[in-house]
Amino acid sequence: MNRKTVVSFLSIVLLLTLACNYLIATGSQTMTPVRLETTVDRISFSGEYSCQATVSALLVIDKDGVATLSLTGIVYVDYINCTPDPSGFQATYIITGLADPDSWLITFMSCNEGGFSAEGSISYRDNKPVGNVSCTHLTGADAGKIAIMVWVPAGNPSQ
Repeated sequence: MNRKTVVSFLSIVLLLTLACNYLIATGSQTMTPVRLETTVDRISFSGEYSCQATVSALLVIDKDGVATLSLTGIVYVDYINCTPDPSGFQATYIITGLADPDSWLITFMSCNEGGFSAEGSISYRDNKPVGNVSCTHLTGADAGKIAIMVWVPAGNPSQ
């Protein structure tokens, strides 16, 4: 195939994909909001060490397809021995992305309002969220390193 044919074909595929979600993207059609409570396995990283905890999470998809996965859990003061903060202080991560109502798939892009980048996806078909997401440091000495990884539901690290 020549370059012009390939570019034309890819352009048509892109336009068809965009057209499928045009009504939601322009706000002329809305989604049915979704609110799901679940548990997740969260692995928190500090340098070469990591600690795992099972925490509660809330997945909300608004009428515009904006998805928010909120999870709050243990903060560790010692990652070598996975010692929780004795004060009981907990950290909250809010991971945001966009839901595709046709595929029932959420693609995540941001953690904590842009404080971290997010990568991963979660399917929410039949109101059963399944997938994984990671949040990566954007700045500082840890830039490019994973801060947390989340598996939904808890006990499902294969996703």
